[in-house]
Order: sequence, then structure tokens, then C-alpha cells
Amino acid sequence: MHPSEDGAAEPQTNGASEPEAIEVGQEDSAESPRNEEEAELAEWQHKVAAQRENIAQSERERGELRAEVERLQQAVASLTSERDRLLRGGAARDAEDKNRELEAKLESLREEKTEIESGLAQQEAELAQARRLAAQAAESGDAAAEELREEEARLEKQQQSVAAAEAAAAAAEQRLQSMVSVEEVQRCEKEAKSYREALVSVDKEARQLRLALADALSSGTDLSMAKRELEVLRDAQEAASQRVKALESVNDQLENRIAQVEGEIASLRKGTVDLRSEEDLMREVIVSQSEQLLRRVEDLTAEEKLAAEDRRQLLATAAQLADEVEKAEERVARHSELEEQCIQLDAAQQTLSAEVERLRRTNDALCQQVLGSDGEVSVLDGEEDQAIRDEIGRLVRGQLLLTSQAGSVKADAAALALRLQQLLAEREEAFWVERQRLSDHIISLERTNASVNGRTSNLLRHYDAAVRNASSTEPPASLVSGGLRRLRQTIGA
Repeated sequence: MHPSEDGAAEPQTNGASEPEAIEVGQEDSAESPRNEEEAELAEWQHKVAAQRENIAQSERERGELRAEVERLQQAVASLTSERDRLLRGGAARDAEDKNRELEAKLESLREEKTEIESGLAQQEAELAQARRLAAQAAESGDAAAEELREEEARLEKQQQSVAAAEAAAAAAEQRLQSMVSVEEVQRCEKEAKSYREALVSVDKEARQLRLALADALSSGTDLSMAKRELEVLRDAQEAASQRVKALESVNDQLENRIAQVEGEIASLRKGTVDLRSEEDLMREVIVSQSEQLLRRVEDLTAEEKLAAEDRRQLLATAAQLADEVEKAEERVARHSELEEQCIQLDAAQQTLSAEVERLRRTNDALCQQVLGSDGEVSVLDGEEDQAIRDEIGRLVRGQLLLTSQAGSVKADAAALALRLQQLLAEREEAFWVERQRLSDHIISLERTNASVNGRTSNLLRHYDAAVRNASSTEPPASLVSGGLRRLRQTIGA
């Protein structure tokens, strides 16, 4: 028994060194995620500080934009007063147009001012929301840091419990190794069985010896020798029975200890599984919280980018408005020049109005002279041509025709010229038809009135020659009127 105890003590010391190595490795493995978590917490704190700096910068930019808007409002008020002063001065039409342009620009400036004010209000709301979100992010970061510290403490406790469980398991394994093995127990059982069999054989021999003793007693042999043999047999039987009882008690103790150790191992394994499941669960919770915090940081970064883009747009709009205000101020500075130009334009307009009125009267006189019924050449002297004369008068005055479809004076003039050409062509054709009819009638009259002297034929020939010579130079209307006049004079003569 002593050698087994020495051998068991030796692995016990080795087993104690092995749990220490396991605990050191576990502490290193636990230290590395703790360092990572501390680095992540420091990074979160740095991001929260950067977000707060951005919010402060946004507030400063908002103040600058508000000052710029106030300056623009003052500029708009000065421009409005200047516009009122210009309106009270009574400028000409161009000046009124320019004033209308300035009013439109002022209206656009007011609209842009309202847009800027609404944008500023929106930016203020967004900044307030960003501030609330940053505060919430800071609170969530602090809560996450606190939870992280709690989880680290809980994880450290769990790691300590796991290390203790592993140490207990190692100690149990060492105790199991120091205990009697199953093979030895089986060997002991075999020995006990063999001892029982030997005891049975000894009992048989004892019965045989009793029988022999009885035979010897009955036969009267040496009783002392028989007694000694019986005592030896009795001592051997008692020693064998004691040995068997001792082996049975040792066997029962070993079986009970093995069952107890197996129960402890099962409970330790169950505790290890529970600890591993809890460790996995805590890791999943920490990973999910880290992902949520990362998504929150990404959302805050995107909102910060949007706020920066809005600030850039507002600054660009403010710069554009400042340029427009400067241009308006330059135009206001050139007010004296504009007034002089307005006076010059007013004088030029009056001159042009007088010239236009003179030209209109001249055109009316020319139209009356050319197209009137009392003119030198009356081409449009019928009642049906009154509409054409009215339209010619409207074109001369620069007005559109009543039947206009083109939408411009030039197009109406071209259409009216085409109508006049068609009318002249129709009149010319009617003239030549009438001339042919009159020629035929004159020829018939010459045939019927042979007594009339040859003066008529000479006049007709002269008339024909004159008509042929003048047809290339004079207009058809004058030819018709002149021919008809000569024909009347000739017939009257």
C-alpha cells in the first residue's frame, strides 16, 4: 500500500502544476478580449468627443449664418427704402421696368430669406435633434461602458469559477489516478473468488478431516496430532475468512468512492457546459451591443455628413445672396446715372412719339392719295374693297390685321401683298376680257356703220398701239382707267 501512495502523490504534484498553467493561459486569453474591449470603449469615447466638437462647430456656424441673415435683412430693408424713393421720383417706362426687375429680385431675395430662415429653423431643429442624439449616444455609451464593466466583472467571476471547476476536475482526476484502478479491483475480486473457492475446498478438507478425526477417534489413533491439525486448519480458515472480509470491505469502499467520483465528474461536466453556454451567451450579447453601437455611430456619422452638406449649401446660398446684394447696392449707387438715362430716354421717347405721329399722318395721307376714291389712281374704289383699305391702314399704323393668323406685322403685310397681287391679277384679266369684248363690239359697229368715216378706225388703231406701248410701263389699273377715259372721250366726240 505504501508504494501506491507514493506513486499517487507524485502525479498529484504534476496535476497541481498543470492547473496553474491552465489558469495562466486562461488569464492571458481573458486579458486579450478585455484589452480589446477597453480599446473599443476608448474609441467610443473619442467618437463621442468628436461628435460634441462637431455640434459646437455647428452652433458657431449657425450663429454666423444668423448674423449674415440679419445683415441681408438690413440690406433688403435699405433696398426697399431705395425702391420706394425711386417710385416716388416717377421714372420713365424703362426705369419702371428696371424697378419691376428690382422688385422681382427683392421678392426673390425675400423668398430666399424666408427659405434661409426656414432652413435655419430646420438646421436648429436638426442640431437640437443631433444634440439629443449625441446626448443619448453618450448616455448609451456610458451605459454600454458600465454594462461592459459589469460583464467584465461577471466574466472574470465566471472565469474564476471555471478555473476553480477545472482545478477541482484536475484534482478529482488526480485522486482517481491515486485510487485503486478498476483492474486492481477486478483482480481483488478474482482473488476473493479464488479465496472463496479455496475456503470451500478448505471446508471440504475440514469435513474430511473431521471425518478422519471421527474415524481416528473411533479407531483410537493419536489425538494430539489430530488436534494440532485441527487447530492449524481452524487458524487457516479464520485467516482466510478475515482476508475475504477485508477484501470485501475494501471492494465496497472502492465502489462507493468510484460512484461518488463519477457523480462529481458528471456535476463538474454539467457545470462546465453551463459555464460555456453562459460564456457564449455573454459573448453574443456583447457582440450584439457592439454592433448596435457601431450602427448608431454610423447613423450619427451620416447625420453629421448631411448637416455638413446643408451647412455648405447654406453658406453657398448666403454667398450668392451677398453677391446679389452687392450688385443691387452697385445699381443703387448708380441711381443718379439711371435717372439721367431715364431723362434722356424720356426725351428720346417723346421725340420718337412725335416722329411716329408725323409718320402716321404721312402714311394716312399717302394711303388716302393712293387708295382713296378721290386719288389719282383709284384701284380700290369699290365698296367691297373698303375692308382691304382698312387693313392697309392698320398695317401702316403698325397694327395687326383683324383676320390675322400669323401673329406678326411682317407676316400680315406679306399676306396682304399676296391678296393685292391676286386682286390686281383678277382686275387685269377682267380688263383684257372687257377690252376684247369692246374690240369685238367696235368691229361689229364698223361693219354695220360703213358710212362712218375712217376716223374711228384710225382712233382704234391709235388706241391699240397706245395700249400695247403703255402695257409694259403703266399699271393695269391706270391702263384700264386711261383707256376707258379715252374711249369715253372718243365716243362722246
